[in-house]
Amino acid sequence: MRNIFITYLAVLLSSGLFIYVDKNYNFNTKSNNRKTVNTVVNNSTQESNPVAEEITETEAPVETNTVVLEPTVINQSQNQVLLNSSVEELSEVPGVVAEPEVYIVGMDETTHYDSPLDNTIHFSIDKEINSDSKVYLEYELYGLADYNSVCMSINDYTSQGGMVVCTNQEWTTQVQEIAPYQVQKGQNSIVLNLHESFQGQYKLRNFNVRVEKSKKQEQLVIRQNELRSYYGEYAYVSGFVNNYSKNVRIIANDIELDCYKGTFEGIIPVNSENEENTVLVEAYSGDELLESKTVSLENKFSYTYIQPVNREIDHVEILAEPNMDFSLELPGISLNAPAGFIENSVSISVTGLRSIDMPLPDVAMINVTGESDGFRCLPHGSVFNEDMEISVKYDTAAIPYGYGPEEIRTFYYDEVFEKWVMLPYDTVDIANNMIISKTNHFTDFINAILKTPELPTNEAFTPTSLKDLDYANPLAGINIMSPPVANNSGTANLSFPIQVPAGRQGMQPNLAITYNSDGGSGNCGVGWEFNIPSITVDTRWGVPRYSSELETE
Repeated sequence: MRNIFITYLAVLLSSGLFIYVDKNYNFNTKSNNRKTVNTVVNNSTQESNPVAEEITETEAPVETNTVVLEPTVINQSQNQVLLNSSVEELSEVPGVVAEPEVYIVGMDETTHYDSPLDNTIHFSIDKEINSDSKVYLEYELYGLADYNSVCMSINDYTSQGGMVVCTNQEWTTQVQEIAPYQVQKGQNSIVLNLHESFQGQYKLRNFNVRVEKSKKQEQLVIRQNELRSYYGEYAYVSGFVNNYSKNVRIIANDIELDCYKGTFEGIIPVNSENEENTVLVEAYSGDELLESKTVSLENKFSYTYIQPVNREIDHVEILAEPNMDFSLELPGISLNAPAGFIENSVSISVTGLRSIDMPLPDVAMINVTGESDGFRCLPHGSVFNEDMEISVKYDTAAIPYGYGPEEIRTFYYDEVFEKWVMLPYDTVDIANNMIISKTNHFTDFINAILKTPELPTNEAFTPTSLKDLDYANPLAGINIMSPPVANNSGTANLSFPIQVPAGRQGMQPNLAITYNSDGGSGNCGVGWEFNIPSITVDTRWGVPRYSSELETE
């Protein structure tokens, strides 16, 4: 009888008898239409150039039960956009406006997920940008008051903006000046982000880059919006230094601001009772004063979010020689390579990153990086002759329940495919909380855990897993078939429960193979039955409607 039972059970499992249960857990994913914006800017020496836009809409094929998380590829031949310039010398410098038409940053109210695919702007520049040029980012903004509230990271630079957030539910035009050395000839990218503490969303569209020839170059440039605003007891100061040195420092009202490769930002306390506040900004090269400017703040505004603490950026840079062993350390990361891993001398740097300084991880990734949220190793694009050993620290407090250090891996960001890719794993140093891997190039690095999906799939349901079992209990996780007991019907009854994964909201069917000595021939043999519970609808009076206002059942 036992062999017959096992044979029947194997036949049932292989024939797909559980397909009813499996169907209840399928996902239906809606595919969004993609729009390609083709913009052509006519060059002229006039101050305003006419812009003609062509919008073509194509529907991406909808594939049932498939979630597409691949980056959008820009068709360069269809995006012919010239940098809008009022200067004759730069009238032939082109750029590119990339799709999607609207960039949406922040948590979606429906999916509760911020897709990283529409958080990065790609554009290209065909000619060198001179150091005496003025470069402006032009775009329309919705959800935030002005560009001071927008958190963006340009190419290899850390993020700026978003320390003070003021909301606005209207589309407004923004003109934001950036340092000319932040963009480069060839491909460029801007990562849009939000501070973790601010739970909001904003949109950006009609992005463009404008370059002008500067008659007189300013060494210290301070960005100010048109309203010259301050925010209660705080003022936000940001800008950049042209022709900066490595030891450049920025002091604002005796407070040193965050400064990274010539760009700076920070929060300065001011008197909220004054009708007008002033901030003295000074740029130093070591102890030598380069230039100073006084900023007048005339209009007081209320803020939705503010980060009043200025962060010190962890950064180290050394020169690597081809005939010498290489070693570099920063809190949370260490690099080691043998002599000959490079052919020529090169300056190598490592910077500790915040979550806003790098692209978002995938939804299934849990960032457990220690000391910083990630690390940026430069120069990008360099390929080594031999693999370098990279050790990245993990934060034990960030490891989710049910996981351990052995499941942590180091990931690097692939700029081409716009996704995080796992590095070749070497070992884990549990004593020092370090994951040791190998790499042959530089980019952004994080430690992360690929969290298994909490869904009714084979990957999410492992009956033989030791997780969540009671300690010192040899019968934990084992279903016991109880012997028959006396009853008033005089039958012998047995029941063997079958474990299945829970579905959405914990919904889980109660499945079991039962035996009744008075039962006839069932689908599992004489007396044996396998009943599948079901939810039925009587359609004799029509198909019911799923409406909260109309009862049809």
